[in-house]
Amino acid sequence: MDGEQPYKIQNDYHQRAAGFLRQALEFDEQSHNKEMAILLYKQGIRELEKAVNLNVDPKDNRAVELHAKMRKNLAMARERVHALQDLLHKENAAPAKAQAVPTKARPIPTKAQRPTPPRKVASPPPSALPKFCYRALSPAIASSSSSSSSSSKRVALKPKQAPTHAVSAEKKELPSKSNDDAAAAQNKQPLLKLPNVEKQLISYILDEVIVNKPNVKFTDIDGQERAKRALEEAVILPVLRPEMFTGLRAPVKGILLFGPPGNGKTMLLGEGEKLVRALFAAARELQPSIIFIDEVDSLLSERKESEHDAMRRLKTEFLVQFDGVQTNSDDRILVLSATNRPFELDDAALRRFPCRIYIHLPDSRTRRHLLQHLLSKQEHSLTASDFEWIASETHNYSGSDLTALAKDAAMGPVRELRVDELKQLSVSRIRPVSRQDFVQALRKIRPSVSPSTIEKYITWNRTFGDCSS
Repeated sequence: MDGEQPYKIQNDYHQRAAGFLRQALEFDEQSHNKEMAILLYKQGIRELEKAVNLNVDPKDNRAVELHAKMRKNLAMARERVHALQDLLHKENAAPAKAQAVPTKARPIPTKAQRPTPPRKVASPPPSALPKFCYRALSPAIASSSSSSSSSSKRVALKPKQAPTHAVSAEKKELPSKSNDDAAAAQNKQPLLKLPNVEKQLISYILDEVIVNKPNVKFTDIDGQERAKRALEEAVILPVLRPEMFTGLRAPVKGILLFGPPGNGKTMLLGEGEKLVRALFAAARELQPSIIFIDEVDSLLSERKESEHDAMRRLKTEFLVQFDGVQTNSDDRILVLSATNRPFELDDAALRRFPCRIYIHLPDSRTRRHLLQHLLSKQEHSLTASDFEWIASETHNYSGSDLTALAKDAAMGPVRELRVDELKQLSVSRIRPVSRQDFVQALRKIRPSVSPSTIEKYITWNRTFGDCSS
């Protein structure tokens, strides 16, 4: 137990620093509030400095690896702070020169040099941070750093400037959901500097990163309990309780979702092995992270003699990088892949996905729930027995097939009307969707997956998949 204590202290500093640096990166990338980004970077730097100054047992491999990683992160954070300070100085020097007002150059602008932000508060509470933050600063961390950073907070949040600049400041500090992409596109400063990786490739990778929290929850997905549980064990629980998922309990680094198309398994392919190298390098720097590859069979299919040399090198590079993720137990990177053709995957690739989950077609209960959900915002006259009947008639229908079926049935009342009636009739006067509409739709919308294909999935799952209940 005593041997674990130094590593726990070191890891606690690392986790606090990671929280500050993650928020700093979001301010740096998503908004143009560079003062707040600098403040958060500095708080993260202080935590990293405390961690790297600890005495590390050279026999403790985890502590040695974490120490080296934190030293690298510390150097990168300091470099980014210097870059932001230089950028702020250049931005504020230009208007000062135009107005012929002599100012003394400083890394962080003085009160008279900065535009007025839209709010005037002494220090922003955690709830005031933008919605795209992963988490607010905890009270313990905020109080520990308040004495050393209170003056810089006041300088950053109480500038004085002409009111005409307040509008532009508001646009920079509080980007709406609609202009997040434009703000990110305007930020040309590279966020990551990785050795032996081209900046253009890093930029390409970061453009595909999903930062905003999705609105879909596990409760919104009917069925597929085994897949939900696997994702909880590999992603959610290790983040909530990292100390519990170590050693033999370390989460899997590769999950393969396979099954018929149209059941919700679902972007990365591109410029050869250099892009793959950049992808994994960025994932390591931004971890915890998930690399999601749809239609992975197009990338890691079985190797053939007639295969192009460039494609062979791409596969080899991917497998090498994937091995690097799996050998480092401290990395929090998950490679999540989906495919409709698992039987075409290369054996070497399959070995790197120890967790293989069959995303099966929805059963009768799931089909009924899905249909009820699809029609929840549509006027209809269907009863519970009608939904049971439709569910019984849609055996072997995928989720996308059921969606197409519901859409076609919803068009039934509209198809009965003439064009001139449609132009004048109120929406409220259109009759509700009925069982007869589904009778007609079932004649048009047929299952997209053949029984023979389903049998192939079942056979492959028995041989290679997760057959636990």
